[in-house]
Amino acid sequence: YPDFEVIICAESEAVPALSAARQVAARHPERQTRFEIAPSEGVLNPKVGTLAPGFAAARHGTILIRDSNIALAPDHLSGLAAALTDDVGLVCAIPAADAPSGLSAQIEQAEMNGRAAPYTLAAAMLGINVGYGKVMLFRRADFEAIGGIAAIADSFGDDHALSRGVARLGRATVYTPTVAVQRLGRRTWRDVWTRQSRWMVIRRQQAFAAFVMEPFTGTPMAVVAALFAAPALGLSPWTAAVGTVVWRLAAEIAAIRLARWPAAAGYPLAALMRDIAIPVIWLPAWWARRVNWIGQSHKISTEVNNPSRPATHRR
Repeated sequence: YPDFEVIICAESEAVPALSAARQVAARHPERQTRFEIAPSEGVLNPKVGTLAPGFAAARHGTILIRDSNIALAPDHLSGLAAALTDDVGLVCAIPAADAPSGLSAQIEQAEMNGRAAPYTLAAAMLGINVGYGKVMLFRRADFEAIGGIAAIADSFGDDHALSRGVARLGRATVYTPTVAVQRLGRRTWRDVWTRQSRWMVIRRQQAFAAFVMEPFTGTPMAVVAALFAAPALGLSPWTAAVGTVVWRLAAEIAAIRLARWPAAAGYPLAALMRDIAIPVIWLPAWWARRVNWIGQSHKISTEVNNPSRPATHRR
């Protein structure tokens, strides 16, 4: 793709990433770069509302969406484009959380790298179409065939809606071997709680079966199972509980190291606190009617929008 354009979409001139984007654009006058600054209006999803002018302005048949807090390797665009084969409708890149500052940010890293990433990739390997919205590449023709902006505008999980849409066209959602990098920096406890609560409610809406199972996949339930099994194994409750915690953390950290994903020095504690927090976040998500996003409160239906059986593809 020797001819490509860059379109920067933002809700207002106050967006911090705009100044950096303008500096980069100024250093590369040979590459066409446009800025579409417009408030999100008329749609439930503020991200989609901000991107809508960009979709309208784009003049090519292949579209890449990248969040402003994501960094790609120099050759990652080539890898994304190569993965968009005839039977693929959506190409995503898993974001690996890096450089967390403070325990709250380390917990978010543990959630992204230790739960969200491997579970998403496992689903993809099983042929389940699951999108991850940090980096998405797709064809304009496919996007228009599933309904365009209208198909994802009223879904807080726009990535999930897009992935299900291409599945209806008989196309797969795939992931590149190379991860994208999201530098976390400092995160307040409130930031982490708000974001994880929003994602939990979105999963209730759009991946109900996965949502129901969430508290049963973490360390607390594994410890409960170990305590029940301890007598049959001839182990003391203490040995069974501690052994389960150590084994699970060691396996998770080993998998992250093998994948060469970042893990902070405090990762074991952060992962344990993440697993303890999941049931606490999960329970109120059952009846939550509002989510906070980009500093605003948004109303959300308590009904499940999609069936619990995920969209699948055949390749």
